[in-house]
Amino acid sequence: MLPVLERELGPGIAEALARTASQLAEDTEVLDELAHRALADCRTAQGNLTVDVLSPLPTAIRRRVILQWLLQSGSSGLSAAHIEAVDQLVIAWSGQRDVEVPNVRVARREGEITIDTP
Repeated sequence: MLPVLERELGPGIAEALARTASQLAEDTEVLDELAHRALADCRTAQGNLTVDVLSPLPTAIRRRVILQWLLQSGSSGLSAAHIEAVDQLVIAWSGQRDVEVPNVRVARREGEITIDTP
């Protein structure tokens, strides 16, 4: 595959891709750490997420908070669609139904995002 890319895009493409991958890994590490800290700030004593603290976070951080929280709550096999659906409970609340994700049900109740295990 790399020879084709080199031929089509020019020499040095492999090095450029490696640099980009390294930069993205560094960015991901920082975003994950920021999300970890934000999760601690958003979490209630009962383990729920406070909407007023979570909603103003930048999308990339907020969705990582949701992902970390769901994983810590016993969910697995999560897709981008699952994270987006839970995020909509946070940022676009209009009385919608609970969100089913693998192993748990997520709801918005009294300004908090909550988890129930079926």
